[in-house]
Amino acid sequence: MGGSRRSGREAVATATAVTPTASSAPPITAKDREFWAFRKPVTQPAPKVKQTARVRTPIDAFILARLEAKGLALSPDAPKLTLLRRAYFDLTGLPPTLEELQQYISDNRPDAYERLVDRLLASPQYGERWGPPLARPRRLYRRAGLRQTISAASCSMKASGATAIT
Repeated sequence: MGGSRRSGREAVATATAVTPTASSAPPITAKDREFWAFRKPVTQPAPKVKQTARVRTPIDAFILARLEAKGLALSPDAPKLTLLRRAYFDLTGLPPTLEELQQYISDNRPDAYERLVDRLLASPQYGERWGPPLARPRRLYRRAGLRQTISAASCSMKASGATAIT
């Protein structure tokens, strides 16, 4: 990667020049307000479906309604053992221990799967699995010599009241 590295002052000057101020931003027109992001969210009633027993959340009703309109149905529920293994491998990258398997299989509460996922999300193994991929972009910026530019831009943004990931 070629190119010259900027000094801290040059980076601040560049970041400041690129950051629009309230007075330099174009006004928001009535046509702009019609864009979906400016509209106030409106709660839609859940559609009526034939297989009401399969609906656990309102989102399920929307998905099932689209499937039924096309003559399709939801796949059968996965067995508890399959759900357990999927959750463990997806969230921690590790298989469940025999003890964890027995504990989950014997849990007959209706929210057993949700409780399992919450427990895995709170576990240190979840952070160990997903921490490195989330930190990778920052490492790449540092290697490319963009650390000063990013730090200067974030300082400039903090001064203007905006936030950034640093």
